Amino acid sequence: SVNGPPDLETWANRHKISTRGRYENTACSFVVNAGHNWHELMPPELRKAHPEWDAVGGEKNKFCTRRPGAVAAFATNTVRWLRDHPGRHMVSVSPSDGQQFCRCDRCMSVSEKGPHGQNSVTRSLLDLYNDVARRAAAEIPNAMVGGYAYGRATYPPSTPVGLEPNVFIDWYALNYYGLGLYKPGFAKEFEHVAAAWRALTPNVG
Repeated sequence: SVNGPPDLETWANRHKISTRGRYENTACSFVVNAGHNWHELMPPELRKAHPEWDAVGGEKNKFCTRRPGAVAAFATNTVRWLRDHPGRHMVSVSPSDGQQFCRCDRCMSVSEKGPHGQNSVTRSLLDLYNDVARRAAAEIPNAMVGGYAYGRATYPPSTPVGLEPNVFIDWYALNYYGLGLYKPGFAKEFEHVAAAWRALTPNVG
């Protein structure tokens, strides 16, 4: 609630939890910015000018994250966003919603099957997050990039990937939404998967 009851506001302030919006002067100790954001950092007009960046076999709101030109443009827009929002310590570099990612040969070469048989794009996304994080760190000290681990990127890659210290992983595990953890298989794997993400980076939530 934006304007919660006084008792709720008092409780939230004591626990450093905001009830007044994501980016206002709040009681939060740390604000994570990791929402769906490719539409802003890779806008339609830029995509139209570079159709070669489109995700092969993917959705219209996705681009190939293994195209150097696309990654460079995405990183440039990420740095520009940080400069345009000097009060924000983190920018979201998370994909737009939907789970149909690029299936070009380069992307598929780092794709693997997840534990439930689904195609995983985790490695491609982590590589993108790292590339953008390095560029952001070089130009804006202390800037962080927030990236979803969600949908086709719920599970860490089978081979660990070192993440840049300014990458924050926001783990949104669809399998565990709602009553998912009542399913024995998901309940059994939850702690293991959480620990696997934590082993890649201390910046995970």
